[in-house]
Amino acid sequence: MLKRITFRGGWILGMVLIAGAVTAVTYKDQQIRVKYKRECQEHMAEVAADGGDPLSSADDCKNPEDYMPWWDVLVAWPEGITTWAILLTLGAISWQAFEARKATAVAQDAVNAAYGSLAYAEAQFELMKEKERPRLNLRPAEWKIERNGQDWQIAGTVEIKNIGAGRAFNMECRGELIVLPTEQAPPDPDEWSGFILLPEDYIDPSPVPVKAEFRACAGEGSLPDDLDVFIADALARRLKIYIVGFIEYQGLGMKWRRPFRYARSFVSTWDMLWLSPVLSTDGERALRGSWLPEIEDTEIAVSQN
Repeated sequence: MLKRITFRGGWILGMVLIAGAVTAVTYKDQQIRVKYKRECQEHMAEVAADGGDPLSSADDCKNPEDYMPWWDVLVAWPEGITTWAILLTLGAISWQAFEARKATAVAQDAVNAAYGSLAYAEAQFELMKEKERPRLNLRPAEWKIERNGQDWQIAGTVEIKNIGAGRAFNMECRGELIVLPTEQAPPDPDEWSGFILLPEDYIDPSPVPVKAEFRACAGEGSLPDDLDVFIADALARRLKIYIVGFIEYQGLGMKWRRPFRYARSFVSTWDMLWLSPVLSTDGERALRGSWLPEIEDTEIAVSQN
């Protein structure tokens, strides 16, 4: 800052000195011109006294510029003052343009530096959010066939575990356990609007999972009224059982959705040869098997309104 002030002070002082020098030289030039004209007229008066033409002689003394060099315009009075004023004005304009260009470059550098700092801060913030955010892990677990006299129902469980660093809150689970003919296309997880009750609307990071239970009762949809018919159709793969839906949750100002679709797979006839001492009936066989994921385990960021 001090160097800039010293530089500007030098410019101003230089301009003042130049203006003073021009004024002094111009004033001196004017004195010379006046002296020249006076002596010229005195000389022409002598010529007229000797019988010459006084008007022609007087006209010869009106334009001394004709006898001066080209640079005389820089010191002539008053043209010299005007010329130097124009030159100094142009110089001042050029200097101001130069300073403005320098200031613009400095401002642009500052903007670029600020933008770089902002981009770095945003990147660090995103890394922090990724590190501190909640993350839900889903895993299908139990499978049950429950009897109550002539009534019966099937149930499946999905375990939800928060393996992240922050609390997952405003949780919302939608989905259903459904039974469809094998030839029917599997359902889309986003199509389901039925709510699944959770113990709380939040899950803290913990190794202990929260369980979401899905149920279907006899006679609903493609589920037969007769349990034996259902078991026979399921084992023969004429029916297919799905747990399908999605779970949404929030954390650190963000919202995510995890869709899921699991299909039930029963113990095959080949496996029955090895497990026949254990699984002696179709009912026991229908309780064995596993849930197979049918869509990729992904997490989708959802914009919040």
